[in-house]
Amino acid sequence: MTERTGNKVPNNVTHKKEFPEEQFTGFYLPFEQFLAAVPDLYLILSPDLIVQSATTAFLKATHHQLQDLVGKYFLEVLTPGLSLSNSTAAQRIQAAVQETISTQKPQRVVGLEGHVTFMPSRKKPGAFKKWNILSTPVATKPSSLEAILLKFEEVNLPATPEEGKVELETPPVAPQNGISIGYAAEVPEEDFLLQEAQEHAIARENLFKTAEEVGQFGSYEIDLETGSLTFSDGMFRLFGEEPQSFTPTLDFINSRVNPEDIIMVRKILDQAASDKKPYFYTRRIQRKNGEWRQTESHEKVICDAAGRVVRLIGLVQDVTDRNTTEKEFRESKKLLQSVFDTNLMAFSILEAVRGHDGAIQDFRIKMVNKALEKQTQCTDLVGRLYTVEYPGIKTAGLFDCMLRVMDTGETSQFEYHYPHEGFNHWFSCTFVKIDNGIFASNLDITTRKQAELKLAEQTYLIQRITETVPDMISVMELKSRKTIYQNKEIFTLYGYEPEVLESLNGNEKSRLIHPEDQPVLAEYFEKFNTIGNEEINTVDYRAINFLKNWQWFHARGKVFQRDENGKITQILNVIQNITKRKNAEQELKESKEMLQEAYNAARQSKDQFEAAINVSPVVLSILKTVRNEQHEIIDFYFEWVSKSGENLIGRDVTGQKLKENFPQLWQIQVFQQFAQTAETGKPTDYESHYQSDELELWVRWKAVQLTDGLFVSVEDITERKKGETELVKNLTLLRQSEELVGLGSWEYNPETQEFKWSDGMYQLFGLKPGSPWPWKLTWIT
Repeated sequence: MTERTGNKVPNNVTHKKEFPEEQFTGFYLPFEQFLAAVPDLYLILSPDLIVQSATTAFLKATHHQLQDLVGKYFLEVLTPGLSLSNSTAAQRIQAAVQETISTQKPQRVVGLEGHVTFMPSRKKPGAFKKWNILSTPVATKPSSLEAILLKFEEVNLPATPEEGKVELETPPVAPQNGISIGYAAEVPEEDFLLQEAQEHAIARENLFKTAEEVGQFGSYEIDLETGSLTFSDGMFRLFGEEPQSFTPTLDFINSRVNPEDIIMVRKILDQAASDKKPYFYTRRIQRKNGEWRQTESHEKVICDAAGRVVRLIGLVQDVTDRNTTEKEFRESKKLLQSVFDTNLMAFSILEAVRGHDGAIQDFRIKMVNKALEKQTQCTDLVGRLYTVEYPGIKTAGLFDCMLRVMDTGETSQFEYHYPHEGFNHWFSCTFVKIDNGIFASNLDITTRKQAELKLAEQTYLIQRITETVPDMISVMELKSRKTIYQNKEIFTLYGYEPEVLESLNGNEKSRLIHPEDQPVLAEYFEKFNTIGNEEINTVDYRAINFLKNWQWFHARGKVFQRDENGKITQILNVIQNITKRKNAEQELKESKEMLQEAYNAARQSKDQFEAAINVSPVVLSILKTVRNEQHEIIDFYFEWVSKSGENLIGRDVTGQKLKENFPQLWQIQVFQQFAQTAETGKPTDYESHYQSDELELWVRWKAVQLTDGLFVSVEDITERKKGETELVKNLTLLRQSEELVGLGSWEYNPETQEFKWSDGMYQLFGLKPGSPWPWKLTWIT
């Protein structure tokens, strides 16, 4: 047992020790109801002398709240502000309580005088009073102290010290949080003993009767030597009888007990008499009105000096209501747990854990559901401390939020990211205060948050794209033509103020469209009522901007949204400014018309050209190259041949290959000349003798590069070649004749003043043939 000196509280004592009601009473008792009903001033102490509770009468008299007293050392409550280490009154009170603890017998402190300013006298406030304090042990088992009751009994004194002739050794001290006690010189106790004993007996009897009635219990005593049975008033009430209205017997008890319980109880009593130990049993009894009730009995065996069992004393309580309540509680808890477990949201109930100063230090997990166990991968959370299991709640700010909820009572709902203890998730959380704790719900919203983040990224990307693309993008309500979204910068670029556009009604907007294009634009919108989601609707139209410039636009539209009935409500339009293209198309159209006119003129010229060509003896043709995989020229084919060519060849060779028709050209190096011209662009001017089965003639081949081919002219020079041959023969004969007879000949051109000498002429003058002529001719006229 803990020893205490003065009002000092040992460091190893925890003020707020758990003190269940069952430990105090030894049986079930509606404790708060009992404390409220008792009319006397009681403090209930733990064996450590820590205040555990007080009667309502005590609280009223002291003007205190129970929470102001619970957890304090009892002398701190009784004697605030006094130095009790030297106080005779405090020493007497503590000595009496210590004696109660050591002997487990009641002790009385008599004749303490005090001035109690916050505990009003029944006569008038501030009166001097004399107090008797009764210290009573409470034990449910021998040598097992569960609590101590301190009862304060007021003894009337004269109103002032002069009237009562009592001299105080020290003046009374103004109270702070407890009973302020001054103390007087020793007062003889014998004057009060008889009165105190009587008062104590009456008070104890009244307290016991009140407790029996409030707690629905009774007591009995069986004298085994005489067989007599004694009932308390409460015991009569348990059977539904008027207190002390008859003499109870064992036969009476058996007549009111369920027959199934009689044998069981008899065995327990026999065993208790044999073991001489306390015993306990439950049985069902029937009240006078026929109602069955469930009772619990705590019994004690009394032996004489020789060790023989002489008496049985029992305390019986009606636990029917308690059992019903406990059953309902178990069923409610089971139902609550099943409701919790079927919910996909993680739930927990947390109880505040407070320090000596009442401040919340942590929360103990009292209940969780399956969803939370799955979320945390932990199935044994109940009973653990929240911050020990999840210290990250302080870093994340959750613990501070919980404290605010406990302080203000206001529900808190928020979303948070929790990256601690191996988690990396987003949660939606709700904290609700319930009594001395919190109901917490946690929903894992990581998937939603990731989707929101992705959507935000996509939205930003789409926004950047719509701001970057050169097209105008808009989302429009189909029925009202109201614009829901548009990339404003692009609209502004093309001379449209988005805010002004949004303010225009339908008629005002239609006036921006070219009158000739309004029907096709109306048809464009009407078509959306019949197209599918993947179809694209298009239209070209003209519109005037705010700069009074007409512009061409190409709109491509697609279904953007439908209602629940499948009807289109919104459309997406991508509008491209095609003014330049339309202008180019107009210019191209005009160019085509001009080209057609030029073509017609050229066609007429071509006909005339071909007519002229066809009468020319020169053969004209266009050849296109034929290449292999290495892009080397391996042949040509005739794309076009003049009429003179057909006449010379004797057939139409258009589209045919050159090698198939004129293989001799490879032998006389004409093909090689043509290929070189086609590759390098260097013109061909080549004369050769051509002979085939069909033809034999001298030809002058001329060719120029024409795209990937040649424009070729073939001239028959056979007659010229014959003349040149004849001339060579004549010149040879002339040279031989000049050498033979010693003659020379010359030729003079008056226009060019050019002389031409034969070889014989050079020889007459002793010159080498072909050397420069040294004389100037001045004698020729």
